[in-house]
Amino acid sequence: GGGGGGGGGCVQVKFEEDKWIVLSEGAKRASDHFNIKEDAIARAKEIAENKKTGVEVFKKDGSHQKDYDFSE
Repeated sequence: GGGGGGGGGCVQVKFEEDKWIVLSEGAKRASDHFNIKEDAIARAKEIAENKKTGVEVFKKDGSHQKDYDFSE
């Protein structure tokens, strides 16, 4: 983690209302929602690769778990 943050627009995976949501930064609503966390992460990675940005994964309790970075 840490560092830079030019352009922003990272994709977040969060647990909300009994499902995992994929949320693009700046979007008003979730892009997708999933019952399985791994599916949500896979989708978030696809979006992030397209946008050349990163993914932030959060745990069910809302604490930060890990990041993926695709901003080459």
